[in-house]
Amino acid sequence: MRAGIGRNEGLLLAMVAAIPCLFLSACQEAGSSSPDTAIPLGPTPPAAHAATADPIAITTVEEIVPSMRFKYGETPANNWHTKWARERHGIDFKVLWSADSQNEAYVTKLRLSLDADEPLPDTFHVYDKMFAGELIEAGKLLDITEEFERYASPRMKELYAKYPEVWYPVTYNGRKYGLPVLTAGDEQDTLMFIRRDWLDKLGLEPPATIEELENVMDAFVNEDPDGNGLKDTIGMSAGIKDSVSSVVGDASWLFGSYGDALPDQWILTDDGTLQYGSLQPNAKQALSKYAEWLRKGYLDPEIALMDGVMAADAFTRGKSGIYFGAFWSGGWPLGDVKTNVPGAEVMAYPLPSGPNGQIARKATPLSLGLILFNKDFAHMDRILQYYDDLYGFVFSGETDVLRFGFAEGYDYALVNGEPVYDDDRIPGGKIEAQKVILSNEEPNIPFKQTKIYYDLYHGKKPESFYEKYLSGAGPEILQAGAVNYEMMNYSVRDRFIGAPTPAMKERHEYLRSLENDTFTRIIYGNAPLEQFDDFVRKWKSSGGDVITREVNDWYRTVNPEMRRE
Repeated sequence: MRAGIGRNEGLLLAMVAAIPCLFLSACQEAGSSSPDTAIPLGPTPPAAHAATADPIAITTVEEIVPSMRFKYGETPANNWHTKWARERHGIDFKVLWSADSQNEAYVTKLRLSLDADEPLPDTFHVYDKMFAGELIEAGKLLDITEEFERYASPRMKELYAKYPEVWYPVTYNGRKYGLPVLTAGDEQDTLMFIRRDWLDKLGLEPPATIEELENVMDAFVNEDPDGNGLKDTIGMSAGIKDSVSSVVGDASWLFGSYGDALPDQWILTDDGTLQYGSLQPNAKQALSKYAEWLRKGYLDPEIALMDGVMAADAFTRGKSGIYFGAFWSGGWPLGDVKTNVPGAEVMAYPLPSGPNGQIARKATPLSLGLILFNKDFAHMDRILQYYDDLYGFVFSGETDVLRFGFAEGYDYALVNGEPVYDDDRIPGGKIEAQKVILSNEEPNIPFKQTKIYYDLYHGKKPESFYEKYLSGAGPEILQAGAVNYEMMNYSVRDRFIGAPTPAMKERHEYLRSLENDTFTRIIYGNAPLEQFDDFVRKWKSSGGDVITREVNDWYRTVNPEMRRE
């Protein structure tokens, strides 16, 4: 998770999608499964019909993510999606194996297959751009340049043409070696979540500045907001085990309170060159502030041992009052706080500004996942028709395929012929049906979803089925989505969105470890703040200068204008 994206962003996007069903239940771990075709399936998927083309078998593999849940005894190899693809498109997806997303087990298994020179599945999905680059260089992947032009629908071509930069990670020598999966454009951008009931109890207002945030955290630590008579609460939960940057439990937002340079991404400087954000002076200021907060007890003392999901535990147990993460974080991973703490109220707020009124947050890449194809794959026509059908629901009303959602009885139910999206009206509850499709998430149109959330929260009556689907997220997600939309202008895009450079491939792990170790030691007070300057020098001399040169060589060849609607 992670890479032009943050280090762990891709995996976390797999773990949790910015769609309404996220908040409905705690994510349920799913173990690896073997292919299984002898179990009953749930309701017939919408618009299923006999395929007009001869049936074909397409092999794939499945990444099991924490938010993937199954109904009706289904498995990764046999579910509503495999049935729908078979009946509508004549595609018989054969899931060769599945592996957990945790601890990179899925990518590790793919790497082992590559190292053993085993044949790759016909098609599969990855978030790891580094691994995709290795496959391209090894000659393992299909060049889809002509196939996309020949078989992609007009609306898909138009959409991808609007955001041509999404092709960069899979473009080599002007040829395309994979299909980028478009994101919603801002579903990973960070917001601030606060226990509103704690604020009210202590007579506090939501903090709008870092100074006000410190006052709130101090009260949350020292004024017994949970009313149990003990000093057992903390101000803010975050996780920096793998990086200060995360989709949930994020700590990178504070860097943006002191400047536009954000860690683990490349910024455009005044001299027109790209520079690595983690090296900039504002990073030193943020680290100093985190060290101060840890000394004062505002942060969990175990922050270095926790990722963002683990950090959420203190919040959901009612022992932490503030959390930073994507707009859907109020549903997962924070949703259990209401079950655990009667009367708990969580609301999303804009990020607090720094001393100079500065606010900056990492922007979600326009593409995270990649659908890759074995070099011998011969059915791009079917795959692109299949993928266009999946787009139909997001385009809203342009097709009768997947008009109401992804699968009846999974993410919606029909009542008197009309779709309903409430959890308690779907037999067995709502699940994220899109998790099992080939791209692991629904296709998206960047920035369409966030505007809908904003409009719905401010009273717009949902008209299209897609708007009704999003409205089913409920008031909390709509409120956070509206705040997210209001903060769009504070999102800073990573300027390097190409395939990993040669030096990155060679030095990435070492430099990542160097950065994590230095930042953690400074935050814990085990190294003086001046150690940051030593880190900058060592990063540059240990391959960083070469990476910077390669990144700028790439930037001069593309120099894309980051697009936003």
